[in-house]
Amino acid sequence: MRRGLTLLEMTMTMVILAIVASILVPLMGDDSHGRIGAATILLRDDLEQARFRTVADPENPLAFRIDDDQMGWQLIDPRDPSQPITRDDGSAWAIRSGEGRGAGMSGVHFALSGTSQSTLEFDESGSILDRSAAPIITISCQEHSQTLKIGAVTGIIHLADDQ
Repeated sequence: MRRGLTLLEMTMTMVILAIVASILVPLMGDDSHGRIGAATILLRDDLEQARFRTVADPENPLAFRIDDDQMGWQLIDPRDPSQPITRDDGSAWAIRSGEGRGAGMSGVHFALSGTSQSTLEFDESGSILDRSAAPIITISCQEHSQTLKIGAVTGIIHLADDQ
């Protein structure tokens, strides 16, 4: 005896396929917003670390530098910029896209503009050392980006709207 699918069986099959698709499609989609968000949080935290530590101990200032390949950044001693400073756990204070602390931001790029300097340095009051600058850091991944603007006089970091 030949038996076909009933309407109920076909409907249940379609519902199950729709549920599976609704779970899988976002997982396979573009997650660049999430990677940019993770990078923005880490970068902003490290910029604030450089600023606050310089204010707290002006005899030992810190600076922020984006790597030449734009795939990460470092906190450095501006008097010896060849190496990143050391974190409390003994590791270098350097972040790379897709590695270590930067594992969640694979493929994210960073660009510094608005200043002729390759590093951002703060003075004892928390201001940008080069007050003629208006530093902007663009964090990008695929076609999405996020912008951080640093106040030259205040040193305060402002998060601009997504682009």
